[in-house]
Amino acid sequence: SSQEISQLTRYVNGVEITSATILDTTYAGLQFQMPMKFDFGANIRHEFKKNGAISISTSYRIQDWTGLSNEVIQVSNQQFYKSSHMGIGLEYQPNTNGVSDKILSLGIYRIGASKQDLYFGINEEQLQMRSISCGFQLPFPASKTSSSICVSAEWGQVGQVGSTISENFASFQVGFVMRPFEKWFLRRKYD
Repeated sequence: SSQEISQLTRYVNGVEITSATILDTTYAGLQFQMPMKFDFGANIRHEFKKNGAISISTSYRIQDWTGLSNEVIQVSNQQFYKSSHMGIGLEYQPNTNGVSDKILSLGIYRIGASKQDLYFGINEEQLQMRSISCGFQLPFPASKTSSSICVSAEWGQVGQVGSTISENFASFQVGFVMRPFEKWFLRRKYD
């Protein structure tokens, strides 16, 4: 049987690291099954008597890739491991009733941290990723909708603990929450 593999790689401190492996399983005789993934999460929210709310969220995910052998994906310096992801986040909403003249009091503010053991490693050492993130969500000003804009940033490091193979990264995202069945444009009639 034959197989087709595509890999995306990048260099970190002069060492080539595979960032994604794509396996084409359309050829006869090749069998591949994605490993089962387990996700657990919890959220606690407290609303204050006068106004405002705070939420604490946590999540845990695990997926065992050790059953995937290099017979299926033939890479010379890459091994597969049990991956895990732990995350915790804090969300603060200063105004829960949605009525205020100040746009910043209508926002939602978030901060979080995560630690992940990746499913692959190099030279018999599993790669890890650690990151922190923060962001906010604000309603569109002067609109009659509950649609909003979201802005967030993330800083982190990918690599092997105690090794020279590591990479620092930063990302910045802008997103929109659009409510599809709201009236965005109103035509007012005056008598």
